[in-house]
Amino acid sequence: MAIPVEKGSTEENLLRNGEVHVALDGPCMEPTFRNGQIVRVVPAPPIVSGMVGFIRAGDGYLLHRILKVVPPWAIHGGDGTDRPGICRVSEIIGISSHHSVEVASGSMSPTISTGERVPVEQATPRIGDVALIWGEERPQVHRILGTQGEWVIHAGDASPVPGIAARSDIVGSVHVPRPANLPAARHAHALGLLLKTGSALHRVGIPTNGPLRVGMRLLKKLLSGFFLRR
Repeated sequence: MAIPVEKGSTEENLLRNGEVHVALDGPCMEPTFRNGQIVRVVPAPPIVSGMVGFIRAGDGYLLHRILKVVPPWAIHGGDGTDRPGICRVSEIIGISSHHSVEVASGSMSPTISTGERVPVEQATPRIGDVALIWGEERPQVHRILGTQGEWVIHAGDASPVPGIAARSDIVGSVHVPRPANLPAARHAHALGLLLKTGSALHRVGIPTNGPLRVGMRLLKKLLSGFFLRR
């Protein structure tokens, strides 16, 4: 079990303060967390496998690893036990500020290999940092190449074509070294110009969210063309 340290309503404190601290009562998360250790919990972003979730369970709470997400359900278990459980995703009200995810593709190669598990911190990444981003189809571990307003430009270290995502889609920061060469860096400027145009239109009251994403897809196709990839 996870026992809140703060007085008052745990969920209200989590929403109001942006964090709560809980003490672990039992060894189920060892060796990741020890019995009695105080763990910082922050509000839950979109849940992905690998996060350590703060789960509402009856009259108490659990701090368990999220093993698999099958909406509206999530399978969870302690790192030190072989007995998984199941809960609704809506019952995961927070996550540990430090967790890890498995990288499912080679887009970050050779910085991060396919299948490698990387630690994720609930921090705001800066330009040049690697972030866990909630994509349209699945979470992505990509490097931030630029920002414009509420948007970020991102790409895998091995990819020549960048993409865009909303800042609100960023789940956390991944601390890995920056390689000497980033293939997508020279194309990030074109996306930056698209985002600046969208921001200017937004300021005069023209909705741009949908058109921006369509424009991004078209620009990515152009950037993938033979002449711009030479």
